[in-house]
Amino acid sequence: MLRELRNTYLLGDDQRMHFTVVFSGDEGRDLSFGLVFISSPCWVRGDDTIVNLNPLAPRLEPGSVRRLFEATKIGAEVARAGNRCTMVVHAGGHGGVEDLARVMHELKTAEMHVEIVDRTA
Repeated sequence: MLRELRNTYLLGDDQRMHFTVVFSGDEGRDLSFGLVFISSPCWVRGDDTIVNLNPLAPRLEPGSVRRLFEATKIGAEVARAGNRCTMVVHAGGHGGVEDLARVMHELKTAEMHVEIVDRTA
């Protein structure tokens, strides 16, 4: 996964980034969440922190997507809408290509159909 992402999006090991994931859901509901590294990795919505994924360290650990679904209870709605999401990769921040690969792996493991929008250039 990591090699594929680097080759497809020309991402280097030192590329810094953060992410927005927009899940398909029922019409009229905003199911977009930021994955930012505000010293530790957090799922956020606007100014609100939904889940601090690793309060003790700046690393993204396995289980980030599952924990978002548990905290927001959106799993059934996303499934009804076809398990689709768009992941926007933004330039800047404290995340890296390894974090991107981990989130992509978790989304695919959750049977999500993922479209990537690269905004790092």
